[in-house]
Amino acid sequence: MADRQIVLLIEDNPGDARLIREMLAEGEDVLFELACVGRLSQGLEYLATRSTSLVLLDLSLPDSYGFDTFLKVYAHSPKVPIIVLTGHDDQTVALSAVKTGAQDFLVKGKLDRELLVRSIQYSIERKRYQEQLEYQANYDALTGLPNRNLLNDRLRQSVFAQRFVRSIGVVFLDIDHFKFVNDSLGHNTGDKLLQKVAERLTETVRDGDTVARLGGDEFILILTDQPGQEVIYRAMQRIINKVAEPINVDGQELMVTCSAGISLYPQDGSDVETLLKNADAAMYQAKEKGRNNFQFYTAEMNRQVNERLQTETSLRRALERNEFELYYQPRINVRSGALVGCEALLRWQHPERGMLLPERFIALAEETGLIVPIGEWVLKRACAQARAWQKAGASPIAVSVNLSMRQFKEAGQRARRIGARSASARDGADREPDHARHRRRDPRARAPARNRRGAFGRRLRHRAFEPFLSDQAADQRAQDRSVVRPGGDGMRPGRRRPGRPGDHFARAQPKAQSRGRRRGDRSAIRIPEEARLRRGSGVSLRQADARAGVCGALLVARSPIA
Repeated sequence: MADRQIVLLIEDNPGDARLIREMLAEGEDVLFELACVGRLSQGLEYLATRSTSLVLLDLSLPDSYGFDTFLKVYAHSPKVPIIVLTGHDDQTVALSAVKTGAQDFLVKGKLDRELLVRSIQYSIERKRYQEQLEYQANYDALTGLPNRNLLNDRLRQSVFAQRFVRSIGVVFLDIDHFKFVNDSLGHNTGDKLLQKVAERLTETVRDGDTVARLGGDEFILILTDQPGQEVIYRAMQRIINKVAEPINVDGQELMVTCSAGISLYPQDGSDVETLLKNADAAMYQAKEKGRNNFQFYTAEMNRQVNERLQTETSLRRALERNEFELYYQPRINVRSGALVGCEALLRWQHPERGMLLPERFIALAEETGLIVPIGEWVLKRACAQARAWQKAGASPIAVSVNLSMRQFKEAGQRARRIGARSASARDGADREPDHARHRRRDPRARAPARNRRGAFGRRLRHRAFEPFLSDQAADQRAQDRSVVRPGGDGMRPGRRRPGRPGDHFARAQPKAQSRGRRRGDRSAIRIPEEARLRRGSGVSLRQADARAGVCGALLVARSPIA
């Protein structure tokens, strides 16, 4: 008796009710226990107070008639499967009920036990599978939080269901350095960490708020009915501090932080898509400010995001459209005044924004992987230019090309560089790959870079002294201009601040050289062909300056790297 499922029959005809009761009671295995009421109001009261596996519903009742009868039961108990009982004259209405949400309909005059039992069993199982599919479509399988579909629905309801306009905070939250946890401790540990973070976020917010997971380590919080920005600010401080508390995963204590961006309804957007987009932009601003903090959205963030998207789109077509140019910055022997080399500097002639320096697009090229084809183009173009100078009678000089650390780690890069070197066919001239100082994130790449430097020619140069490059073999080291330039970090040439590797290099430089570098920060010199090509032992910088119409410094400070 305890294992039997309860079936509620809402039927006002005693004869039909007795017939159905007898059908379900036949046989040795009685699977269902029947409860019968004669009015719709009694049926709704029964559903409100007791657990029911299925409802057999007659559409013609004393207190309700037709399709409205089904709609009332379905609205009251949407998770309970319903089978509609109908006569010969209202099958069309019964079919409409099935299309709206009923599991099946049965004609009273054509009922038998086998058909009735089978329909009840199928309806119960079909409803269970339907609920599972709905759950999978609306909830995250790992954390049990609402996913993107349910998030959009709840946010839309929060925005449009307000009788009086009050602030709604949309928080885009991302776990800092989560990829490191996956890579070092495994994806199983990463999944458990996400579950712990989801629990903390759910515990921190109010019951009426929503915590959803978009995927990966990204979460969305909907903070509804907020009286003001100050309340959201305090709530976010509480959330950030809660996430930063130690988390125990399989006996390991993990310390994680998060970055969050906040957009507010209605000032930051009047629709779901705009609010989410602006919160995402604010979150990236929090990442740029050092992580473990939160930022409110501003219009300036939107401008930066749009500019970034436009730059990335244009950057992907820049090589095809031949929009890149190389400028050659000379290197001068200060004793003899002879031109001993030059450095290839990349510039982007944007069709709409004009000439762009590398600092405007190199970081984006690194993130998108475009730095590899761009770097290869720079290398080939510099080699071809060096060969053209030699054919015109100029003395061989060293040509420096800036390379990203990502290019060192690219498979097959050595073969491509050797091919470029062979194509240049220069006697005695070298290409000097110049490490990009702001992209050396992985110290493990130091040894391969050192061992492969023979593929580049005779010399390898580092752009700046840094602690983790102290074991790198290099023929030259170029001091970064932030160490020499006044105002960059509070230093002047000739002064040394303890604790900064390589500061002694600035002190050893002649004053004239330092002054030249400061003046050269304003622009890079592009040497015209007639000034660059000279027979003999090379062209001095003063001669090049005079022929190019450029006056001033003996040395030009290093421009942003290519």
